[in-house]
Amino acid sequence: MSEVNYSAQFKMIKNTLVFLTLVVVASATLVSYHQFIRPTSSQESQSHSAQEIVYPAQSKQPQSVQRSPINLITNPSPASSNEASNWKIYTSETYRYQFEYPSSGELTTSVAGLDEHNSPQLQETRVEFVQQFDPLVGDGQDEFGFAVTVYDNPTRASSRQWALQQWSDDVIRKQRAVNINGRSGYELIVFETDQMSNYIYLSKNKNIYKLSYWNPDSMLEFTPEVRQNYAEIFQRMERSFKALQ
Repeated sequence: MSEVNYSAQFKMIKNTLVFLTLVVVASATLVSYHQFIRPTSSQESQSHSAQEIVYPAQSKQPQSVQRSPINLITNPSPASSNEASNWKIYTSETYRYQFEYPSSGELTTSVAGLDEHNSPQLQETRVEFVQQFDPLVGDGQDEFGFAVTVYDNPTRASSRQWALQQWSDDVIRKQRAVNINGRSGYELIVFETDQMSNYIYLSKNKNIYKLSYWNPDSMLEFTPEVRQNYAEIFQRMERSFKALQ
């Protein structure tokens, strides 16, 4: 009887060990599956996030667009200042004068107001230019212009008298008499802050006409070719000025 009970107990223990072994193997298999075969939800989200950031962002990268400023003379050439088809004529019927200017400039006219000396002016006509700096200087640009300003001259002062009344001796670098289209005038080259400017004064009856522009020799932000180009442009504008009858 004892031998039978011992045999039964041994068989039961054996079956239990087999069962436990199967449970351990199954558990190990399940753990391996989750760790090495099936990716976790965080891994899946990271994978999708990487795809959304890298590939679509590169394929939809916007292209930058560079815009040139208005009235920009990008490739200045001395010949351009002599191209008749690129020039216009402005005429003031009120103050009886006219001059030529290039189409690359923007013309504006204002009435009344005060000038740099707080002197009352009747009219100012400006031709504005915008020019990029020499690449060796920087990426900026500068604005400047050629202006014709009209003043009331009730005392009929000469052009020289008027010019020397406007500026003190310490800022005048050069001065000389000039003649533009048969009309006598007086020119000053004046140092202003960090640049030189040209001022030409012409007298007609009870009006004074002032032609002014930035001296090209002071345009150090621009290449020599650009400075030469504006020198020719300003000279042509100056010489084309006429005080009409």
